[in-house]
Amino acid sequence: MEISAENEISISTLKRCADESTDNQKNKKRNKIKTKHMDPKILELRRIIQVSCGTNDLHKAMEAYEKLHIQEGVKMEAQSYYNLLNLCEGLTERSVHVGTPKQPKSLADEPSNQCSVQKYYSDEERKKFAFDLKAEMDSLNLPLNETAYTALIRILCKTGDMKEAETLLYQADGCAQCKPKLRMYSCIISAFCKRADLDGALRIWARMSSIKKINKTGTQEISIELSEKEYLMLMKCATIVGDTKVMDRVLSELAEDILVPSLDTTNAIIDWFQSKHSIRSSTDDCNSVSALDRIQGIPPSEAPSIGPIYVEISSHDSYDPLTFWEISESISIDSSTGVLKSGGLSGKKLQPVALSQDAWYAMLQMNENIVLKGELEEHGKISEFAGGGKGKKRILSQNELDRRALHWGAFIRFLTTEYGSSTVLSGQLNNSLDIVIDGANIGYYKQNFGGAPKHVDYSQID
Repeated sequence: MEISAENEISISTLKRCADESTDNQKNKKRNKIKTKHMDPKILELRRIIQVSCGTNDLHKAMEAYEKLHIQEGVKMEAQSYYNLLNLCEGLTERSVHVGTPKQPKSLADEPSNQCSVQKYYSDEERKKFAFDLKAEMDSLNLPLNETAYTALIRILCKTGDMKEAETLLYQADGCAQCKPKLRMYSCIISAFCKRADLDGALRIWARMSSIKKINKTGTQEISIELSEKEYLMLMKCATIVGDTKVMDRVLSELAEDILVPSLDTTNAIIDWFQSKHSIRSSTDDCNSVSALDRIQGIPPSEAPSIGPIYVEISSHDSYDPLTFWEISESISIDSSTGVLKSGGLSGKKLQPVALSQDAWYAMLQMNENIVLKGELEEHGKISEFAGGGKGKKRILSQNELDRRALHWGAFIRFLTTEYGSSTVLSGQLNNSLDIVIDGANIGYYKQNFGGAPKHVDYSQID
């Protein structure tokens, strides 16, 4: 029997595939055997700690740790160490949105089904056990991850060891296994604010701002930003110590980042204007230095100032803040004119917030890139697919690019000729051009229905 070269290749290929399949089956079997023959007590210790995390029962977890790990020498897995550290901190105090209740009232009011009474541990006892665990992990060369560092920092904040907490925070920043998150910094900012230590809170803010990352577009940006919760804590602290400059900065950042503040945040703003710090006498010490000036590293604000947050009075005037500030609620606005219809500023008209010159140039460049290239330059590095389920991006030919450039140039010349170059460079209109029509919105008008096309209706635009 003769075997051709092609048959020899086919047979060798089949043999190789069969060998690879056998190896894969052996590896799977080996993994199953490894799990199957794991010490049952290791699995028991893991399970008890996991169940204790679900019920926030530190006592039960510590009993299992002492009995199985310390006394019987059962090996403990890395994840079990991390779970124990989080139990020491207290799993019931996980932060949520500043305006969201931690659990529905219907559940909170119901009696617990658990019959066992959990043992109470003081913050100092929790701290001792947690750092004993950390010492054991260090001896085993087990690195701490972000959740472990956050738990330890929270414990230190509860016991008032702020210097140790800050030191541990800097250690976490230098740990390769720890990818920092806002919650790790938020807990220490909160602790400083509760102690009216505005310098300490701003020092952590500056530390957060120093952490940079490279985003998907290849641009470096600040990795962790403050949320409404941190802004709220800083405003409360600024109100306690009377730091006008910090209050102005935080309030401006809040207005820029948070569309609708929560009730807690709204009350904190009202508290400032009802405090003695919202008025200033001519005899007050104007040479006091703000914490914002003392702490270096906080990035400059890109948000416009929200406006005056204090009034100056003569030394003979009353110091009652309500004499100078009127707080109005449920204000109605004429949507067609922007005029306030009620409240202390009734009859006044809302004014647009003008873009800074740098922001205007950035927006102009962005629009020009979209027109000339069909997308932002940095977006081309992210994905080859367009958004909205439109499939792959269409590659523009050179003729299409030239046609776009020709039309864009004609549009710029039209604006410059008819309305002056300042219209293009600053956005300020010198003539009666006061209406801008968005072609995309017109093209999508009444197109939100089942089976609608994914592109605009060009006939509506025409």
